[in-house]
Formats: sequence, structure tokens, C-alpha cells
Amino acid sequence: MTTSTVHEKDRITPEYLQSQGERAELIQSNILAWRRMYVALQRRSKLRFHRGDSMVKYDPVVGKGKILARLAQEDGQTQADLSRELGIRPQSLGPQLKQMEADGLVAKSKSSTDKRVLHVHLTPKGLAAAQALREEQRFSGSMFEIYSKEELETLLPLVTKLAVRLEAEYEAATSYDQLTSTPAADEPTDSD
Repeated sequence: MTTSTVHEKDRITPEYLQSQGERAELIQSNILAWRRMYVALQRRSKLRFHRGDSMVKYDPVVGKGKILARLAQEDGQTQADLSRELGIRPQSLGPQLKQMEADGLVAKSKSSTDKRVLHVHLTPKGLAAAQALREEQRFSGSMFEIYSKEELETLLPLVTKLAVRLEAEYEAATSYDQLTSTPAADEPTDSD
């Protein structure tokens, strides 16, 4: 099956909806609900941006956001402690901290007892970023307060299934785009 066939098959056409019978109305309602949610999330993002919350750009689960969140809990940790507590290899943590230092988020200081040991501290800019991150987490969590425990248990696998599908479609589309991109000057073409 070619990629273009996969893309054609995945489109929701009037013919597809007609073939779905009773499910068609549910499909249409879900599409409209997801579009409405997408627009609402975009509006929320724009509102946050216009309010000046530009510090909310780090994911609290990975990378710089994870480091900011940990330092906000306990500032002044050593690089070794951070590495161990965050489960990040020292070889990976070092460059991240260096970039964060260049961005003005953290500052390093040598230990007063052992000059080989570096302590990592949040700068005022880093503290503001960590606070914005914490506020964003609080707000994101509040969006789900409208659901009961049972609804959340039902929602999670459904949203996960949809996310997996969307990620697969994105991967297929980007690999298809790479396959159909214009060849480099030194690559042979069909006309050669």
C-alpha cells in the first residue's frame, strides 16, 4: 500500500461518513468537539502569551523544565545530586546546565569546602521561569477538575489512543514528505 493511499483512506469524506451509518453523527460530533477544544487551547495559549507569561515554555517532565522544577524545590544542589535525583546522566546534564546558564536561568558556584564541587542556583530569571512553570501545571491540572475519577479513567485510554494515531500520521506524513522532496543536485532524477 502506498503512502498516498494511506492518506486518502484516512480522510473523512462524505462517502466515508455515509458508510458509517449511525456512527457518522457521533464521528461528526466528536470532530466538532475536538476542533472546539483545539481552538480553546490555542486561545488560552495566545492569552497567556499576551499577558507576558513567556517563561512558560519548558516541559516540567523533561529537560530544562525538569531541572527548573527540581531546583525550585531545593536550590543550590550539586550537579552530581541533580544528576542522580533527576535520573539524567552527568554527560547529558552538563550541557543542559551550560545552556541554562547562558540563558540566564541558573548560576553555578564552587563549594566553599571542596572547590571541585559545583552548586547550581536559580537566578531571578530562573526562579520566575520555575514559578511560571508551577502556575502552568496548576492551571493545566485544574482543567480536569470537571471530570470524576471514573471519567478520567475512561478518558485517558481514549486520548492516548488518539494521540498515538496522530503521532503515527505525523510520522507517516513527514517520512512521505522526505521521500517526495526535491533531490539534491548530485542525486539522479527520473529524467536522467
